[in-house]
Amino acid sequence: MMGSLLVGLAAQSLLVPIQTTLPPPAPLVQPAPLQPYQSGLTSPVAALQRELDRIAALPSGEIGVAVVDLTTGRTVSVNGTRAFPMASTVKLAVAAHYLAEVEAGHRSLDRMIPVSSRLRLRSDGITFFSPHDGVTLSAANLIELMITRSDNTATDVLLADLGGPSATQAWLRRKDVTDLRIDRNIAELLLDRRGARATGGSTAAMTLRRWDPVSPGSVSLVTTEESAPEQASAVFDRDPRDTATPLGFATFLRRLYNGQLLKPQSRDFLFGVMGRTLTGANRIKGLLPPATPVEHKTGTLSTHTSDVGFVVLPNGRRLIVTAFARGGSNRSAVIARAARAAYDAFAFAP
Repeated sequence: MMGSLLVGLAAQSLLVPIQTTLPPPAPLVQPAPLQPYQSGLTSPVAALQRELDRIAALPSGEIGVAVVDLTTGRTVSVNGTRAFPMASTVKLAVAAHYLAEVEAGHRSLDRMIPVSSRLRLRSDGITFFSPHDGVTLSAANLIELMITRSDNTATDVLLADLGGPSATQAWLRRKDVTDLRIDRNIAELLLDRRGARATGGSTAAMTLRRWDPVSPGSVSLVTTEESAPEQASAVFDRDPRDTATPLGFATFLRRLYNGQLLKPQSRDFLFGVMGRTLTGANRIKGLLPPATPVEHKTGTLSTHTSDVGFVVLPNGRRLIVTAFARGGSNRSAVIARAARAAYDAFAFAP
């Protein structure tokens, strides 16, 4: 009897329609218009300049910010011509160079590139999921890991395939990109940060693995960065290599957007990857209204924190925001505050 009942219930369950699609998302509610921080000022540029100056004057380290309204070209900055270490924001230039090579027919996004053990660094991308030798990835997947997870191994593999940092710097020079320089790969930069040198035929990555061995489950290079000797850190902070100014990086992004560095198809591919960035949710995105589209790339290197990219406003206008912070203890919060100030100034500006 019980068996018959179970069979009957099972048969009935087969008649229940299975929902195969999700219900449509609730419509987004546009926030109420935001007032400029300085209510007595009608100009969004003046309001934003006043607020960025106020943020930069706070006792929270050194900050450099540039904001560009791509609709009108209006630009606001604080310490905009001061050079800051790019850290991982440099990866946008590496990606752009590779995509330019694809456009020229010298490479392709489905090109399979071996991940050499001589370039492996501990990170939360390749070496987290594939800590053993024998990995080969397409260029498209390497770019995805390099941007969305800020994977250092992927970056150095792509740089090596392009011919090294000097090749990417030469491409930038040919494109008249200034105030943005690339001198070392990520492993070399991190090794210099420690004040160490590669010896005996070892690469910088191989030397770094003495402190940060690649092993299953190991993540990012936080230990290497934070444990750098104080004297080496001071020398590194004065090094002009691998630096950019906020205005220089903003100009680079503006030229990317305007199609002066890449064709629309390549540009849209890169911007799509930037929109999937997983790092730095507490930086440019930190204080923006939920669901605000942001295409960006973060950088982190011990006492240096940065975030650069595009913010899409409710009126469809796009802003470029490039923010670099050095020293202090609340760098991400300062970047978030500057990005929100830019949003508030331009979100409903004429």
